[in-house]
Amino acid sequence: MVAWPEHLPENCIGIDARYAWTKNGGDDLVAANIAPVEPPLEVADFDKPHGTGVLGEMFTVDNTIGGVGIVPKGRACFSDQKGRVDGVLDAIFAAINAMEFVVEAGGNGGTDLDGPLSTNGAVARSILNRTHPDFRDSGAIVDAFADVYWTRLSTILAPETWQRVGRATFSAAVPTGNVLTVSDVLHWQAPAGLADPVFIAVAGSREDPAPLTPPQSPSAVDLARFFRQNNNVAGRNIQVAGPAAPAQAKEGGTDVFKSSFAVQGAADSNIRFALKTHGQLPPGAKVLLRAPLHLTRPLGIPLRPGAVVEGGNAADIPLNPLALTDVGEGVLPKDSSIECELVVEVPRGELLDGGIYSLVVCQEVGGEEVGMMTIRFEKP
Repeated sequence: MVAWPEHLPENCIGIDARYAWTKNGGDDLVAANIAPVEPPLEVADFDKPHGTGVLGEMFTVDNTIGGVGIVPKGRACFSDQKGRVDGVLDAIFAAINAMEFVVEAGGNGGTDLDGPLSTNGAVARSILNRTHPDFRDSGAIVDAFADVYWTRLSTILAPETWQRVGRATFSAAVPTGNVLTVSDVLHWQAPAGLADPVFIAVAGSREDPAPLTPPQSPSAVDLARFFRQNNNVAGRNIQVAGPAAPAQAKEGGTDVFKSSFAVQGAADSNIRFALKTHGQLPPGAKVLLRAPLHLTRPLGIPLRPGAVVEGGNAADIPLNPLALTDVGEGVLPKDSSIECELVVEVPRGELLDGGIYSLVVCQEVGGEEVGMMTIRFEKP
């Protein structure tokens, strides 16, 4: 038994196996419970060597004799399920519980997998039809993807600022539950000068379609609820200050971290926001928010003597490094994006290995959080 040669190259029916062989593990695979699910035939009466053919196409060794399998260094595991549909599902459950990837074929042999399935004389049941009471979820998700976007660090991830990176796909099935699954590589070239991009992912699959991305110019409340109410949407609005962005040394044994970000107004109208911060930093740390006066004035932020800097265009506002600071509250203009900078001083040696140190900046509308960004600090 040899592999069909048209399955190996990149073409309309191939899977580009030869390219996969150039990658680590690309010629290796463990497969379990390869059995025909083509009702209503008994396995004993099954006169088509379907399982044998599948094994040959997948695992024929590369020994210069005959063909080459798709995964010639792989191995197959067998059981005595004899094509029993429930047994195949049980095997999938076991694999997922062991945190293995599972790929399920759909429509194999022209079989309607939504219809009643039966082998070995068992009563036919529609266990693969999600709308049928007999349905059993194996835990494998097929055709999963995630559309990925980037924007810059800001308090509100306004959709108008999202720039598409591309679509990440999953060559293996994505199991349900709290299981880490890694997508195929998605290549992206960051624009010049972009220091700390924020990434947004909108995921979906055949069984769980991706939500529609928010319309342009949503209200701040609607955008926040879009993120909170959709498990298929995630935004990484975090910057890590540490080895990747070395701190500046200061006399007296102090490390200085600086992070730039934007405070966003709403996209639909002028809205009254409250700006707050919450520090979780080591004892002795100092935090300043350097903000332009066209932010401090509408938010009613009181300024200390000598706080105005940069030729009278900005002010330094002290923040609590260990607790909540109510920075100010007021109306921000529609579509405004106001550049600010956080300056954090930490006594050298106070950032400990394994410690969790952060500063959170959030915006609220009527007491409801509508935007938040986090800066985490690591030992330089």
